[in-house]
Amino acid sequence: MRRVLIVSHSNLAKGAMDTLNFITADSLAVDYIAAYTETTENLEEVVASYFATHGENEILIFSDMKNGSVNQKLMPYMTEKHHLITGFNLPLVLALALYPQEQSLTSDMIKTAIAEAQQEMIYMNELTVEEDEEDE
Repeated sequence: MRRVLIVSHSNLAKGAMDTLNFITADSLAVDYIAAYTETTENLEEVVASYFATHGENEILIFSDMKNGSVNQKLMPYMTEKHHLITGFNLPLVLALALYPQEQSLTSDMIKTAIAEAQQEMIYMNELTVEEDEEDE
């Protein structure tokens, strides 16, 4: 079974999980850890407990910042079936989470999804101006 774990400083992870569940009608196994909040005072213990419970699964782990303390606490859990991806966006999480469950994700599949998700980040002010100019 593939699980999705979203981990961030404060409540970004909860918001991302809520949005993911809304879009997928709660059809995925999605968990979150909101680090450094009242419910997650000791991040290392919470992460260790999560992997003790779910570690046998393939886990897509999404963190908010590459050099942040949250990502650093997750790095020891990287394995062939525990994929740590930092700097996530919703198109990336959706693309990987919705990949067929019966097929394990490879590093090439993940890198392709990252490249495609990066294309979803667009400075719309310039795009809108370009489209308006083409319409005239």
